Amino acid sequence: MNTIRNILSLVASYHRELHQMDINSCFSNGDLYEDIYVKRQPSFITVDTSNLVCKLNKFLYGLK
Repeated sequence: MNTIRNILSLVASYHRELHQMDINSCFSNGDLYEDIYVKRQPSFITVDTSNLVCKLNKFLYGLK
Protein backbone atom coordinates (compact mmCIF):
# COMPACT_ATOMS: atom_id res chain seq x y z
CA MET A 1 0.00 0.00 0.00
CA ASN A 2 2.91 2.36 0.69
CA THR A 3 4.20 1.86 -2.85
CA ILE A 4 0.83 2.81 -4.31
CA ARG A 5 0.68 5.95 -2.16
CA ASN A 6 4.20 6.94 -3.23
CA ILE A 7 3.37 6.48 -6.90
CA LEU A 8 0.15 8.48 -6.56
CA SER A 9 1.98 11.31 -4.78
CA LEU A 10 4.66 11.43 -7.50
CA VAL A 11 2.01 11.51 -10.22
CA ALA A 12 0.18 14.34 -8.47
CA SER A 13 3.31 16.38 -7.75
CA TYR A 14 4.56 16.18 -11.35
CA HIS A 15 1.06 16.78 -12.81
CA ARG A 16 1.14 13.54 -14.77
CA GLU A 17 -1.62 11.17 -15.86
CA LEU A 18 -1.96 7.70 -14.41
CA HIS A 19 -3.68 4.82 -16.18
CA GLN A 20 -4.80 1.52 -14.78
CA MET A 21 -5.25 -1.70 -16.73
CA ASP A 22 -6.17 -5.25 -15.90
CA ILE A 23 -3.71 -7.64 -17.54
CA ASN A 24 -5.62 -10.85 -16.81
CA SER A 25 -8.84 -9.71 -18.45
CA CYS A 26 -6.84 -8.26 -21.35
CA PHE A 27 -5.71 -11.75 -22.30
CA SER A 28 -9.04 -13.32 -21.41
CA ASN A 29 -11.05 -11.07 -23.72
CA GLY A 30 -8.77 -11.12 -26.77
CA ASP A 31 -9.92 -12.31 -30.18
CA LEU A 32 -8.56 -15.49 -31.73
CA TYR A 33 -7.21 -15.50 -35.27
CA GLU A 34 -6.91 -19.28 -35.58
CA ASP A 35 -9.49 -22.04 -35.33
CA ILE A 36 -9.12 -23.70 -31.92
CA TYR A 37 -11.36 -26.52 -30.76
CA VAL A 38 -11.59 -27.97 -27.25
CA LYS A 39 -13.16 -31.10 -25.82
CA ARG A 40 -16.40 -30.69 -23.93
CA GLN A 41 -16.64 -31.27 -20.21
CA PRO A 42 -18.02 -34.72 -19.32
CA SER A 43 -20.95 -33.10 -17.52
CA PHE A 44 -22.13 -31.45 -20.79
CA ILE A 45 -21.97 -34.59 -22.92
CA THR A 46 -25.21 -36.42 -23.68
CA VAL A 47 -25.85 -39.51 -25.78
CA ASP A 48 -26.83 -37.35 -28.79
CA THR A 49 -23.83 -35.00 -28.61
CA SER A 50 -20.97 -37.26 -27.53
CA ASN A 51 -18.89 -36.58 -30.67
CA LEU A 52 -19.16 -32.75 -30.68
CA VAL A 53 -16.42 -30.26 -29.73
CA CYS A 54 -16.50 -26.55 -28.92
CA LYS A 55 -14.89 -23.88 -31.11
CA LEU A 56 -13.34 -20.99 -29.17
CA ASN A 57 -14.19 -17.43 -30.21
CA LYS A 58 -12.20 -15.69 -27.44
CA PHE A 59 -9.03 -16.48 -25.51
CA LEU A 60 -9.25 -18.62 -22.41
CA TYR A 61 -7.00 -17.80 -19.48
CA GLY A 62 -4.04 -20.19 -19.61
CA LEU A 63 -4.56 -21.08 -23.29
CA LYS A 64 -1.28 -22.22 -24.90
